[in-house]
Amino acid sequence: MKQVGVKYNPANWLLAFLAVAFVIVLALQVKYPELWYLHGLKFIVEASLVGGVADWFAVTALFKKPLGFPYHTAILPRKRQNFIDATLKLMQQEFLSRKKIYKLINNGNVYQKLLNFFLTSKTRQLIVKTLVLKLLGALSTIPASTIAAEITKEVEENLIAAKPEDFYFKLKSMIKRPKVQEALLNKTLCGMQKYLERPRTTQKIIRYLDKYTAKRQKGSWTGNFALGLAYATNVFDPEEMAQIIRDYLLRFVKQAQDPNQHLQEQLLVFTRALIDKLDTWDEDLIATTSTFREVIIKEDILFTMIKIGIEYFQEEIAKGVAAGEVDYPQALSQNPSLAFVDKIMNNTVEVTIKELLAKPEMAEKVNQLIMDVMQRTAFQGEEWALEIAKQFLKDLDDKQLNDLVYEKVETDLIWIRLNGSIVGGIIGLLAFGFLYVVK
Repeated sequence: MKQVGVKYNPANWLLAFLAVAFVIVLALQVKYPELWYLHGLKFIVEASLVGGVADWFAVTALFKKPLGFPYHTAILPRKRQNFIDATLKLMQQEFLSRKKIYKLINNGNVYQKLLNFFLTSKTRQLIVKTLVLKLLGALSTIPASTIAAEITKEVEENLIAAKPEDFYFKLKSMIKRPKVQEALLNKTLCGMQKYLERPRTTQKIIRYLDKYTAKRQKGSWTGNFALGLAYATNVFDPEEMAQIIRDYLLRFVKQAQDPNQHLQEQLLVFTRALIDKLDTWDEDLIATTSTFREVIIKEDILFTMIKIGIEYFQEEIAKGVAAGEVDYPQALSQNPSLAFVDKIMNNTVEVTIKELLAKPEMAEKVNQLIMDVMQRTAFQGEEWALEIAKQFLKDLDDKQLNDLVYEKVETDLIWIRLNGSIVGGIIGLLAFGFLYVVK
């Protein structure tokens, strides 16, 4: 509590001024007893001073013992238990009553408001971002072999159950579509470009050249002599040759991906011509398809392919999640995998919420469930809130309790004291006027 009498308290300053004024007026009256107005001024100042002192005593007695006076003072510390009980009763009746809580909860359609809140663009984006980052973050930590094993099992069951001829004819009808052919060519070229851009591709070409030269050395002595001479004069350098082959193939693949280049059109014509020949290979291809199915199942080729794909996907989403934690919009623009999952999740959340809004029976059931949970939580929270408040007030010492109350009503208490002095002065003026008239 701020002590009564602290610096800059206007009530204290007024009381001090009245005390000084009373002494001055009293001294003037003694020196000039014949001046009637000095007598009146002393009357007014004295009454105002008495009123100010009386209200100072009353306000101070609420919190401590003014001038050590022991009787019926320090009311708040002495009646602290009554104060605590009254405070808890006020909280229970005015703020935490079950009737008011029940009425407040049942006044609004909580379910409708929640769904409308989730439908706002900002909220939906936040929900989607959280779901995407958490889902992909968890997915990137699962071993690729575990996921691949589950997917492979499902795919193998479908492959075994499917007839080779059905699979072949469906595949043939699908790849005869022009858009599918273009997509197939572009995906193939894109995969080739990524493969050629890897550093280890050059090493593979070098190993192939080494095997080729070793095979050629087993031929005639003239071939061996010419090859040895090429090596000796550094005319034939496998590393340089591998780099040239890699650069040429990479340039070819990049040009083939450019739709403005005639090369892509030629490749599309070749691809379509090759696919058209499938009609003459039906029986052989069906048998090949059956054999291929058996090989990829027995040799774990399917599992290996799926595992490699999952590892690549996990690597991409791990990068996307790391970037998304920092700047989610920028991560979406730079990471296709993250953007793809975000689009699916966004549509899923929006459709789900709209479906829930379109079903009144669902809304009624969920709304009732939400209100029941909220009511139970609020009723339980009522007891917790009262217990917390009770313990908090009990743990306060007298000074802390005084400060807590005084800070809330400080201005009002100051004005009580100011009003005491003002009213005392007015009463003194009226009393002096009455006595002066009577005389």
